Amino acid sequence: MKKILIFDAYPAIRQLLAEELTTEGHVTMSVGKAEILKESVARFEPDLIVLDLYTRGGILWDLLEDLKSRYPAVPVLLFTAFHPQEIPRFKQADGWVQKSFQFEELKEKIRVLLAQRENPSAFRQPILAKDSNQIGFPGSSSSAALTSVH
Repeated sequence: MKKILIFDAYPAIRQLLAEELTTEGHVTMSVGKAEILKESVARFEPDLIVLDLYTRGGILWDLLEDLKSRYPAVPVLLFTAFHPQEIPRFKQADGWVQKSFQFEELKEKIRVLLAQRENPSAFRQPILAKDSNQIGFPGSSSSAALTSVH
């Protein structure tokens, strides 16, 4: 059982992700406000963070940079509508999944990043799949504000 922190400005998306990941056997915490994210990460101690950087107030690049500097061993998976080729700063994250309501790709990338966290010597940078807008990981078969805990 792994702990996954979900950050998204939209409650419905947080709830859907939490329900889906809970059925996979994970414990989740959902956060919708950037002001309490750092405190939530420190308190919850997640094994992985699913992060949407786009909020109603703009894109929170500083938040990603701060999370990666404070918690370098915790993988950050961006769950976003943007494509990484459009924004080079996405490379600060450990992976990304384009937002959709097809959760299989998201769950596969979560499995890969959690496995990489368990075995850091096997960590590899995410790669962009050929002829695709999908990102994949070597060895993967796929192109792979209240706080609530589920």
